[in-house]
Amino acid sequence: MKRNFFFTVFLVWLFSTPVFAQESGKTAKYTSPFFYENVPVYQILNAPEAYVVIYAKYGAGVGKTVIPKSWTKGNITNPAKLVFRQLPPTLNPYMTVIKKDGEFYKVYLTVPLSRLNSVWGEVPSGTKLEGADKTTLDLQL
Repeated sequence: MKRNFFFTVFLVWLFSTPVFAQESGKTAKYTSPFFYENVPVYQILNAPEAYVVIYAKYGAGVGKTVIPKSWTKGNITNPAKLVFRQLPPTLNPYMTVIKKDGEFYKVYLTVPLSRLNSVWGEVPSGTKLEGADKTTLDLQL
């Protein structure tokens, strides 16, 4: 008898809990301030003051951007804007541009670090680069 009573009380409690549960009316909508874009990299050309990155645009086409070499330097209060990462053997080179609150934050180049790889090249000497002193990076996708 006691067993049936406790079983009944348990079932009533189990099925009545959702009925009395309070809806908060709030949905947890956390959105990160960070956004990233990945693009395949065809070639990186080395110049004395910058890198010229040739990348694939979405759909069809090729884009080109200049990334200052000064972006590789950073410290605790002002982190580096350009970071090179070693490419895993099974992947193709790519570039990741990270934006924070819609503004440029950092760029990662995931490429073979060996300059003997065909991804690396040299800008012809005497070529004048525009944008070697810029502070932001926008991809033309």
